[in-house]
Amino acid sequence: MHMDWVIFELGGRQYQIRPGEELEVDRLPDSTKKLSLDKILMLSEKGKIELGKPYIKKNLSVEVVKNVRHKKIRVATYKAKSNERKVMGQRREVTIVKLLP
Repeated sequence: MHMDWVIFELGGRQYQIRPGEELEVDRLPDSTKKLSLDKILMLSEKGKIELGKPYIKKNLSVEVVKNVRHKKIRVATYKAKSNERKVMGQRREVTIVKLLP
């Protein structure tokens, strides 16, 4: 099967990926090495687009490259004249996956 790109749903979010391309998704369990995608929304093969209603009945495989943590993001809020200050932060954990050609 020769595909140009695919749009799939994983964890309530939609992603677009091309074969051989790496993509960051929300963190998956560490034990996952390969993942089978069954919620395919749209697929382009040799210039022809196949649209799911709601999903296409095909399975694609992605391999897990690694789990990473991004740099910490610091967000500070401030309100003038009321001495109100708040500092929040987060460090997003993601999994990098690669679509197998």
